[in-house]
Amino acid sequence: MYTQLGQFQEGIAALKSYLDRYPHSLWAHAYLATDYFNLGEQDAARTETARVRWLAALTPNSAIRYQVLAFMLSDQRRPTEGLAAA
Repeated sequence: MYTQLGQFQEGIAALKSYLDRYPHSLWAHAYLATDYFNLGEQDAARTETARVRWLAALTPNSAIRYQVLAFMLSDQRRPTEGLAAA
């Protein structure tokens, strides 16, 4: 995946294309938030982070959804918030 290779621009393009088909993909939004964060696009990162929070809240008993949220927050150098989400 582009995000893991540090190719954030390419990751954004691929993830946006994927989200056109699967708009509620939790992982795609989480990686998109990480890509935006790493490119310094803080407003876009905050928007995607809010989407991940919203998607996680739709199924409050889903440990996987909160794991994704914790992962994303940790990638954004927000470990305290990530730990709280976990």
